[in-house]
Amino acid sequence: MNKKENTDPIIVIIATSFARTKLLLERSLKSVYEQININPHQIYIVDDNSVKKGKRYSDEHKNIHDVIKKLRKDILKPKFDKFKKKRETYNIKFENFFHTNLIQNTRTKGFSGTGAWNSGAFEALRYSGRNYFLAFLDDDDEWKINYLETLFKSVAKPEKKEINGKLRNIKTIASIAGFLRIEKKKTIEIKAKRESFNKESFFVRNPGLQGSNLFIELKTFWTIGGFDESLKSVTDRDLGIRLAEYIRIRRLKKVTFIDDILMNHYAISENRVTTNLDNKKQGLDLFYRKYYHQFSKELQEKSLKRAKDLFNYEISNMIPNIRDSYSLKNEKKDIIKPFNLVIGTISNNANNLIELFRSFFSLHKKYGKWLSDYRFLVLENTSNEYEIRPIINYFVTKKNLNIELIKNTKNGLSIAENRTYLQKKVYEKGNKEFNNNQISWIIDDDHLFKFDTENEIQTPNYFKIISEQKKHKVDAVFGQISDAPPLPFLNTLRTQLIDFYYNLTYFANCNPKDKFELNDLQKFNIERKEFYYDLSSKHYQHLEYPYYQHSKELTNEKAFQNFLKETALLLNGVNIFRKLTFNFETIGKITNKSSIYRGGNTVVYNSRLLLTPNYTPEREYNRRSDFNWSIINKNIFNYKLYEIILPLKHDRNLQITPLITNEKKLEADIKGLIFYRLFENIISKENWEGKIEHKNELRYYEQIKSQIFRKIKINNYRTQNLIYLILEILKDAKLWWFENEYCAEINYHVQQNIFTLEVLKIELGKRKFQSLIKDLEGKMKIDNNFINKVIAEIKGIRGDNNVYDLWR
Repeated sequence: MNKKENTDPIIVIIATSFARTKLLLERSLKSVYEQININPHQIYIVDDNSVKKGKRYSDEHKNIHDVIKKLRKDILKPKFDKFKKKRETYNIKFENFFHTNLIQNTRTKGFSGTGAWNSGAFEALRYSGRNYFLAFLDDDDEWKINYLETLFKSVAKPEKKEINGKLRNIKTIASIAGFLRIEKKKTIEIKAKRESFNKESFFVRNPGLQGSNLFIELKTFWTIGGFDESLKSVTDRDLGIRLAEYIRIRRLKKVTFIDDILMNHYAISENRVTTNLDNKKQGLDLFYRKYYHQFSKELQEKSLKRAKDLFNYEISNMIPNIRDSYSLKNEKKDIIKPFNLVIGTISNNANNLIELFRSFFSLHKKYGKWLSDYRFLVLENTSNEYEIRPIINYFVTKKNLNIELIKNTKNGLSIAENRTYLQKKVYEKGNKEFNNNQISWIIDDDHLFKFDTENEIQTPNYFKIISEQKKHKVDAVFGQISDAPPLPFLNTLRTQLIDFYYNLTYFANCNPKDKFELNDLQKFNIERKEFYYDLSSKHYQHLEYPYYQHSKELTNEKAFQNFLKETALLLNGVNIFRKLTFNFETIGKITNKSSIYRGGNTVVYNSRLLLTPNYTPEREYNRRSDFNWSIINKNIFNYKLYEIILPLKHDRNLQITPLITNEKKLEADIKGLIFYRLFENIISKENWEGKIEHKNELRYYEQIKSQIFRKIKINNYRTQNLIYLILEILKDAKLWWFENEYCAEINYHVQQNIFTLEVLKIELGKRKFQSLIKDLEGKMKIDNNFINKVIAEIKGIRGDNNVYDLWR
């Protein structure tokens, strides 16, 4: 122990649920406070009890707080002075002795503690400068008094090993202790062993890892993905497989195993998520969905036999949702009420415009009778006049489309300024041509007038749907996007690589000559909210849940070739997995009657909204200016803004977005992501315009900034490890695609993918990406004057009839 430090780099996380607060008092927290020769830097008690609607905390929150207070007085107070003397430090305060925080589970609720434990581990990321370790504990388990001391010493022991003729330092990244499994009728000693700590053992049974006996480095925990919050059971075996695979491919990392029995695991409680057979079945379904194909038939049978004997489990046949195909049989009965339409977009990309106009031409040819008239305005956002003008001329002269080119007189404008300028021109065109008796449609140029279903691409009658929304007296509606999510690609990369890895493990373990065939659990993906988004603030079950791709009527060899052709496109910022799709029968349905989430597909019914600028406080805050537009219109002008299922296809294949990290763009993305939340927080409050001191707002800003940067760091840790895992498989010369029979056809595509991943590894590596993120976090600061400036500008927007004078 370092006697100069008041605390040891240990974060204890206890998840408590089912109102089992008494167990904290009598068992788990009591055993933590009784630990000897140690002072954890932080203890998180994570309240996983249900919170009633409208309440901030659970009904158990105060009881837990009282238990903490009582145990600190009864156990810690008497030994505090002895600790100070032994540690030879006298400047430590009692509140920092086993410092304890009671926090809420801010992630997935009730899934075997996975969300609660991840919530604590996420909070732990606020600490830096030391190599911290996490120690997890269930509220109904308990540690022996020397548990933390023993495990901390075990990871601190230096070790060297000869690798390829060189003596290398080996780092211990986790330690696992022996424990007693206490059942109603018997007690069993369980000790994890190095020789059985592999994915094969975890697939068949748990060889000795419980959450309550795992002591793991904080960074490693997030590098392997944390606990999978989609699982209601089998969480320890799932984490064990990922940890075993991590140390297998990282030869300078190791796990130590403690023979001593240092934990009591009580498997007798009535209120345990994992004792519920329905939860056990759901957990096993997802567990086998992830791993079943990675193992031999012999191991599959062993694993399933054990699951059958213990839980009467059998792999279920998941029945897909049968979706009715769309029919046009009632189209002739519609009463057509034609309207005027002005479409506006910004473009500097010839490929985008060609496909955009083609899709509009098809749409208009099919449903043009719903329009009285229309204008299609394109704001030119390029200094090269020959980039897009010939394309517009072609579609005007050859296809008779009513397209007009707008040239912005100011060069070098930001995205926000260009959006505002486009809106102004759309407003003026509607006023001139239609006396403001029109509907406006503002879209991004890489969106197409069609959308993806699960099985095909469809073109609905967008004009009819837009017309029908007028009956709701709505001011604007925000449409959806199909195919690729409208997000910076780096914010979706983790989940893309999750799918890359798990799909690749299928091919690595198949017979190339057999027909491609997923197992019944893999054929159908459970729909989850924000399943494509790595930085989600509300939903986390998708982050370690793989989505599998289908390749019907192909051999595994041909399916693998197609797979590799697609995954190579990741280098160009193309989303290969987790496509956004919609059911045709849901098109036109309102999903949210009050929204700020405007994207590149916005229909404006009240043309006054076009006079609201896409506000940003600085030119660098370019991202999410459309959200700020919505926040102003919703909170300042009280306009009605809805979300509607009106998807356009966002096709990233039309453009190349190199993944070479652009510092300025990344900074703008992060600033925009944080600012719109602060902005909404400021002007959604009463009397916002009269405030001049903003302590709460500044505190909220720092909180949001800290959360965003921690999520970015977590995802970066995970993506780096996934890249190593994928490369390890692709480069394995023992696999079938390196055999002479297949190599000629496949090797080029394999090498393409290896190149893609090697580039990603460099771009996301510690020396480049992590130092960049650290610098950005340090630079991003605001103060009271900044917020007052924002408020003054919003007052100007609210009171100025000609808001465009604000934009210089």
